[in-house]
Amino acid sequence: MVTYKEWYENTVVQYEIIRFTKNKECAMLTKEITQELWKSRRHMRIHNTQGLRYNIWKYATSRNLHHNLYTTVAVYKNGFPLTDHTNYYDVKREWKEIHEKEITSFPLFIDIDGNDTGASFGFVRLSMQKIHEYFNNNDVPHQIRYSGMGYHIIVPTDDLKKSFLTSDEDNIYKTHLKICTRLNEEISELIDLRIFDSKRLIKTPYSLAVYDEEMFVCLPLIENKEIYEMLPKDFRANNWIGFIKKRGTKLFNPNGSIKNIM
Repeated sequence: MVTYKEWYENTVVQYEIIRFTKNKECAMLTKEITQELWKSRRHMRIHNTQGLRYNIWKYATSRNLHHNLYTTVAVYKNGFPLTDHTNYYDVKREWKEIHEKEITSFPLFIDIDGNDTGASFGFVRLSMQKIHEYFNNNDVPHQIRYSGMGYHIIVPTDDLKKSFLTSDEDNIYKTHLKICTRLNEEISELIDLRIFDSKRLIKTPYSLAVYDEEMFVCLPLIENKEIYEMLPKDFRANNWIGFIKKRGTKLFNPNGSIKNIM
């Protein structure tokens, strides 16, 4: 049985994770985000394996805690700023004011799970498959990731040239909500419509989704077998500890555009 500590101390795992943390803001949150917030840590910079190891040790393993590792959906020019114990709170306050001006990319995040509705895993997976097939039929680029309770679908939308400023009427967050509202009505009611803001967090690929009795890998799906056949048990950390070297992710329809469904 692979432990939380063993997973994050694995060098291959570390290199896969930092592909997705650079130029982001990171967070380590307790299993239930609304509980025990004092044990969580937001506003983190993880740009290399050393930073990942240090933060996992300081905020999780040294305290015998099993956090979930998140990043922002937003990609920033240089990520969350470097801080130390003398300026962390000042930098955090300033970041709150300026972070939207630092965004360089903000993909569409589609969250599908049955946590709130009580939907079965089979229905959750079918919803993901329907959206995947819809995007394939319309040449829409996208990535798919297992999230522990369902699936995340990430769609590049930079070609829409929308504003990243919430104060602007024609901003990317409103555009994403419109797209997902239509997908929710036409394809799956399991698409979450409450997640469209500039500070939105998402579980980090190759990190662990931690639950009371289980730990699953937040795995990018790159093959049809993973999309159509894999069950939750197949995403357990034991199954992947030696099999993710240079695995990365897959962008389906890389030459397509979100404009094809607008």
